[in-house]
Amino acid sequence: MNCNFENTEVEPFLKMSFIIDKLRQMIHTSSLSQAQVALMDSLSKRQEKSLFVVSRLTVTKPEGITLTELAERLHMTVPATSVLVESMVRKQLLLRVTSSKDRRAVCIKISPLGEEIHHNCCTKIEHITNSLVQDLDSAQKQAFRDVIRHLYNKLFEEENLSRTLFK
Repeated sequence: MNCNFENTEVEPFLKMSFIIDKLRQMIHTSSLSQAQVALMDSLSKRQEKSLFVVSRLTVTKPEGITLTELAERLHMTVPATSVLVESMVRKQLLLRVTSSKDRRAVCIKISPLGEEIHHNCCTKIEHITNSLVQDLDSAQKQAFRDVIRHLYNKLFEEENLSRTLFK
C-alpha cells in the first residue's frame, strides 16, 4: 500500500516530525562536545525529556523536586520514574540529594554536567529557532505559535494530562 499524503492535513505533521529530528541532530552535533553528543545520543526520548523537565522545574525549586513531582510531569509511575532517574544518575546527568526540609526525603536535581549540556542545547535551540523564523513577519510568527499551542493543548487535553510544563 502506497501512502500518499501530499496536499493533505497529514503532510505538515510528517514534515514536522522530520523537522524535529533534524533540529535535534543539529542541536546535539553543533553545541556539544563529542563525548556529550555520544551521551545525549545514548538517551531515550524520555530520558532526554526528563533532563529538560528537571532543569525547568528546579528553576523555582533549586533544592530539587520530588520523585512524585517528576513522575507526574513525565506522566509515569513513581517506580518507573525511579528507574529512569537512577539511569540518569549513573550517566551523571541528574543528582539525588537529601532534602534540606526533610532529611528523610530525597530530591532530584540536575547535575553540573546535565546543566552544562542543557544550557548548551537551549542556547543552540534559541539560535536555530531565531534563524528559521527570521524571515517571517510578526503576524506569521504569532500564527505559528498559535497553531503549535492549539495542537499542544489539544493533545494533552485529550489524554487528560492536566499538569504540563507549558500551562
